[in-house]
Amino acid sequence: MDNNQQSVMHIMIETIIRRAIKDMEDAPERSVRNLIDLAMKFSKSCIQNLFFEVLQQMMNQEGNAYYKHIQDVVAHVDADYLITFGINLGYNSCTVGAEKIQAMKQEYACSIPWAMPLSFGFDEDEFRKKQAGYLSLIQQGKHLGIYTWAMFADSLNHRMLSLPELHPDCAFLLFCNPEGITEAILENITGCKNLMPVVLCKDDLQIEQTEKLCRRLRSEKILYSVYYIYQEKDRQQILNGELFCSLEQLHPAFLIMIPDKTACEELRRTVCRKIRDERMQQKYQTILVDLYGDLFWIQHTIFGKRKKFLVASDGTLCAVENGIIQKAGNVLESPLLEQLQYMELQTK
Repeated sequence: MDNNQQSVMHIMIETIIRRAIKDMEDAPERSVRNLIDLAMKFSKSCIQNLFFEVLQQMMNQEGNAYYKHIQDVVAHVDADYLITFGINLGYNSCTVGAEKIQAMKQEYACSIPWAMPLSFGFDEDEFRKKQAGYLSLIQQGKHLGIYTWAMFADSLNHRMLSLPELHPDCAFLLFCNPEGITEAILENITGCKNLMPVVLCKDDLQIEQTEKLCRRLRSEKILYSVYYIYQEKDRQQILNGELFCSLEQLHPAFLIMIPDKTACEELRRTVCRKIRDERMQQKYQTILVDLYGDLFWIQHTIFGKRKKFLVASDGTLCAVENGIIQKAGNVLESPLLEQLQYMELQTK
């Protein structure tokens, strides 16, 4: 598909989604089912086909909590935000991007991530020095088909928001502490329709801060999610659903579960299965996500490999496959494709 065809398709999809959002205010069940049926016709990639087939089955079940969740999101999130982020993630990344990745995989004989996590463990002065490198990295990533970027930031600054501002066709997830989103940062986030804050909720002491920020994001009609870092002590609350019931009260679009470094492999597998089971039962008014498990599944769907990629704060490209950690060079200073190819050679 050339650029002109993509532009026409983009306009068509935006028009359809905008109309569907309007219809969801009055008839969410019918509108969602119609939108999924239509998406199945546009769907080309293996990711989309599998996703929409499962979603279609889920939405046909009675007592579906997702309808209330979707209606709540539509009522409390700016329509332009939903459209921009939704198209960037659903069309640019899952359709255009997935097709590019498949083609590039064959041409360059290396694995390419569907989504790329970026770790920011430095202050604004240090980011200023690396800013050009990150902007170039994302541009290179788009050439390969990467349109989804997850930003993990210990502290936030205005310059970090230049990444979504200067790459408006990508979807960015900003994983951050609630105290990191100041009034000044919040004002900038409001203008980034392709950026979704994902707010940390770590323990009972922090939940008040997270709750306060979520109320503010909701009042500003910003699409947001929540992530929770689980440990062994959380096992029972996860298995009996108490943790999910508690966190859905924050009204996140997605509730993303991430294992703590101390979490054993058995606990990680148990939580992954629990989340997949709960998603199919649709008991909660939020969408549960197992970050690593679901990313592994997507990578496996595209490549037949369960590999997780990450750009460390020093720019080093890292990957994990079958518990083995691989490291390549600095992708802020050298071409991304070269480092992906180098990493592929390491596995042979």
